[in-house]
Amino acid sequence: MMYSWASPEYILDKMSLEQVMMYYEKGVKGIELHAKVFWSILGQAMSSDGKDDGPVWVR
Repeated sequence: MMYSWASPEYILDKMSLEQVMMYYEKGVKGIELHAKVFWSILGQAMSSDGKDDGPVWVR
């Protein structure tokens, strides 16, 4: 559940099929973006040679 107000009962009772599909599509895309950012940062941290050159975005 992405939002506390979006219970299954609310979604089924108050939203049209198009709204439900858009809600879940946006949610899945948000989760995918979060995972890509997380794994990208983790990969950069794991491949670091140990010296501190400052934040990744400054290099």
